[in-house]
Amino acid sequence: MVLLKYTPLTYELICTHKLSLLTGQAISNTNHKRDTSKSLDEMMQKAAGYFSDQNMAMDYFLKIKKELPRYTRDNLQVILKSLTGVEQETADKTLTFCQQNNVLNANEWKDVLQVFMREPLSSIPENEVKPLNESNFEKTNQMPQVSNIEDYENIINQ
Repeated sequence: MVLLKYTPLTYELICTHKLSLLTGQAISNTNHKRDTSKSLDEMMQKAAGYFSDQNMAMDYFLKIKKELPRYTRDNLQVILKSLTGVEQETADKTLTFCQQNNVLNANEWKDVLQVFMREPLSSIPENEVKPLNESNFEKTNQMPQVSNIEDYENIINQ
C-alpha cells in the first residue's frame, strides 16, 4: 500500500506498507505515532518542568534513557501526556515513588499517578451533617450497633 500526499502538480511519498493477505490483520508502524520533531533532551526538559525538584526528574529520565534507550521517546511521550492538568504535589509523589521503586515503564508510571490522584486531600474539611428536620437532631449523633465477629465464628465452627 502506498500513501501519497497530493499538492497541485506534485505527489509526495508519505509511507509504504505491506498489504496483508490475512483477514483482520492490521499492519502498522509505530514510528507514525512518535513525535520526532523534538529531541529527547528537549522532551526531558519539558517533562522535568512539571516537578518541583527538576534535577531529580532529570536523573529519573536519564535512568530511563540508560535502561530503555530504544523506548525512551515513547516513555517520555506517555509521561508528558499523563502530566497534563496534574497538580505538582501529585506529580512529585509519583516521581518519588517511581524513582525509589525503579518503575521505568511509562504505563506503570500512569498507574502510580492514578493511584496518587485518587488519594483524598488532607486539606478538604469534613462536611457537617445538616438534618432536614431539627426535631431529628439527636439521630445524627447515633452510632449503629456493632456485631461481634466471634459470634459469627462460633456459629460457623459449630
